[in-house]
Amino acid sequence: MLSNRWLLAFIACLAVAMPAVAQRIELQPSYSGSCTGCNLTGHQMASVDFRNANYPDATLTDAVMQSVNATNAQFVGVIARRTDVSWANLERANFTGADLSEAKLIQTKASGAVFARAQLINARMSSGVFVGASFEDAVLTNVRATSADFSSANLIRTNMDGARLSGAVFNGANLTSAVFGTADISAASFRDARLDDADLSQTFGAKQGDFAGACGTLATKPPIDVEIRLCASNFAGTPASTP
Repeated sequence: MLSNRWLLAFIACLAVAMPAVAQRIELQPSYSGSCTGCNLTGHQMASVDFRNANYPDATLTDAVMQSVNATNAQFVGVIARRTDVSWANLERANFTGADLSEAKLIQTKASGAVFARAQLINARMSSGVFVGASFEDAVLTNVRATSADFSSANLIRTNMDGARLSGAVFNGANLTSAVFGTADISAASFRDARLDDADLSQTFGAKQGDFAGACGTLATKPPIDVEIRLCASNFAGTPASTP
């Protein structure tokens, strides 16, 4: 009789424990593979492995994705407003046409990533690394990207009106037809950047910046009191030196 009581008690304990185990597994799902149009609004996904994942048109609004590894992942057309991907590895990830308005990309590593036609309005990108990334036709109005590194990035026709870019690095970047509006570019570096037809005429803090080797066209609108030499491809002769 005593042994039967112990057996029944053991079975009862298993019945109580099993739902708890199932719940823990549910809280740690796999996010690899492909999922078109998934709704992951508000999900807690910090440190999750997204490498080579494919999430076209997914909704990631308000999701927490700090420190995720999403190298080579496809996030084309995602809606990721206010999503936090700070300290994440987004190298070579594709965010073409994505909405990352008010997203946090603080200290994010995104070298070689694609943000073409993406919306990053009011995004926070300070100290992020975007070396060689593409922001062609992207909207970065009012972003906070202080000390961010955009070296060798493609920023053709990018709109950065009102952006906070103090200490940012644009060395060797292609800024053809980029619009800076009233951006703060104090202490920013534009060494060897292409500024063909770019408009920096309303920016402030340019005197503290570095434009050595930067060049543009006759249509380029430089900051006040800053001279930009003509690029060799736009000038029949030896380009003038940057003063």
